[in-house]
Amino acid sequence: MWLTNLAEGENASRVKAVGLKDKVFIMFEVWSKDAYINTQYMILDVNGGVLVKNTVIPYKIRLHKSDDIYSAGSSVVIYSGGKGKILNRYEVFV
Repeated sequence: MWLTNLAEGENASRVKAVGLKDKVFIMFEVWSKDAYINTQYMILDVNGGVLVKNTVIPYKIRLHKSDDIYSAGSSVVIYSGGKGKILNRYEVFV
């Protein structure tokens, strides 16, 4: 079963998923053959039905391949490194 409907030549990379009570929050980067395009999320029910189709996040949140995302009640917490020695913390309320 395909969950995303990306353009020809685009692919989902660095996929992260976390459970939220009766939902599953999925976040991923979209790449062309050789360049980052954006970061998107989607929300599924526990049976894999799409509740919120893939949606572009309007900020440049980059996901490291070894980092996880975390459930914090009804929100999702994402940590992402910034330029220099900056650690960014993002919280998405679902």
